[in-house]
Order: sequence, then structure tokens, then C-alpha cells
Amino acid sequence: MWQVLLTLGLFFWVAIIYRGIRGRLRQEHMGNLPWLFFFAALALPAFYAVGLLARPDDNFTRTDFWRFWVVHLWVEDFLEAPP
Repeated sequence: MWQVLLTLGLFFWVAIIYRGIRGRLRQEHMGNLPWLFFFAALALPAFYAVGLLARPDDNFTRTDFWRFWVVHLWVEDFLEAPP
């Protein structure tokens, strides 16, 4: 239940970010930096949501693949943020 709530919260976070930068996104080409930051923010909850499809009785390779994505997306998100 908590992982589902976290995923929904992350999508809500992306919606808040979008509301703040949508004016700038309209002015920019999709390959420019504001769009790339938005796509990066969208990738976090998207990969986390797909990672919820892994089950304990699944193949270890598939489960470990999604665990790898979830852990590394969080690590790369928070460790690169300045204090």
C-alpha cells in the first residue's frame, strides 16, 4: 500500500512541477533543457510504477532488473542534489 501511495505522490509531484514550468515549456523546443528536466522528473515515478509489477515469485532476473532501476533512480536523484 505504501509503495502505491508513494508512486501516486510522485506523479502528483510531477504535476506540480508541470504547473510551475508549463509556460516555459510552451516556448521551448522539446530537445531543450527545460523539457529534458521535465522528462527526467517524469521518469522517476514512471520507472518506480513499473517496478511495482515485480512480484516475489517472479524470475529473479526480472525482479532484480526493476529493483536496480528503482534504487539507482533514487540514488541519482538525491545524491546529486546540493545540500
